[in-house]
Amino acid sequence: MEKFKKVLLSLTPYAVGFTIGLLFIRFGATTGETVGEYEDVRRLFYILLPLLVLLVSLLVGLLLHIIIHEAGHLAAGRLSGYSFVSLRVGNLTIIREEDKLVRKKYGIAGASGQCLMSPPDVADTQHKFPFIFYNLGGGLANILFSIPLLIFSFLASGHILSALLIFALIGIILGVVNIIPMKISGIANDGLNIITCCKSLKNRRALWIQLKFVALVTQGVRLCDMPQEWVEDIGVPTDALTGFLASLRCCYLLEKGEIEQARDYAKSVIENPGKMLELHKSELRCELLFCELIGECRASEIEKLYTAKLRKHIKAHATHLPKHRLIFAYERLYAKDEAKAYKALTNFERACLHTPFKGEIAGERELVELVKQTAELKRGIQCHPQNQDST
Repeated sequence: MEKFKKVLLSLTPYAVGFTIGLLFIRFGATTGETVGEYEDVRRLFYILLPLLVLLVSLLVGLLLHIIIHEAGHLAAGRLSGYSFVSLRVGNLTIIREEDKLVRKKYGIAGASGQCLMSPPDVADTQHKFPFIFYNLGGGLANILFSIPLLIFSFLASGHILSALLIFALIGIILGVVNIIPMKISGIANDGLNIITCCKSLKNRRALWIQLKFVALVTQGVRLCDMPQEWVEDIGVPTDALTGFLASLRCCYLLEKGEIEQARDYAKSVIENPGKMLELHKSELRCELLFCELIGECRASEIEKLYTAKLRKHIKAHATHLPKHRLIFAYERLYAKDEAKAYKALTNFERACLHTPFKGEIAGERELVELVKQTAELKRGIQCHPQNQDST
């Protein structure tokens, strides 16, 4: 489904160009010297018009149903006792900040939209909270919205019929694909989250922690100030949700300044990832690379970690603060390219202005300062080598 979305989005410039061409054909036809020429051009216009309707309907329908999907999660969450945290379409993210809705910039590769809400507090150790309806809300909204469109299409004709059918079809496909348990572009969909949470307490607890963590970090709470038990006794990841906790623990150790422990933990999980999503494994590789850069900075280890695949992951998550911090460390400590390091630092500061996760900023700034201190320390050692005894 994500590939389908990418194909549709790639058609946007062609749809625009096609529209301009059609308008030129339609209104430029009046300059024809003979009636015969005008008829030929007009015939071409009406031949190509259905294709334009198809392209525009696909693009508009996709955007419309992404919004409907996230609004469905929002409605289902509110009905289940959740509180609003953020709503994202593409990189555009809306969060609540001091009783106002504020626009931010954040994106996740493979997820064109996301509605995050804070779940109700749990009163027992079984972590019983209403997660089923919240997860189903998006897919159900797509399907329920598509049914009236499908009915109205039988009353329409021509291009309106085509547009309504396309809108309805996109909604049904998106709804079904999100409800049937599966991974899309390496990310667990809503149906898979429901199945994994129904299986065990461990999975429900992981989902609850994930949602609570996002809510708190959006409010400005630092990870190191959150309950320590959230990142303890994680064990080998058994699914996407427990895999997130492993990634969270590594970030927790880094923010606490426990660099060696973070490195050892990331390495141990990467060597035995269980059923962790590739997304979370890439996140751990990023942090392992960072630990290597500010530590021994061995060329062999860095080149082994900084693969084309990891570079692609970093580029795809360019709105994330840790990625700019990592690039800054790489350019400053390993490549020793001051111009690129400055650019990475500038991008980091820009990302600080746009990130919805205020609680992440302070910890990331401390790690950036650690990179600067490490660079100065290494420069001092190179400029002032220890005197050797002479004979």
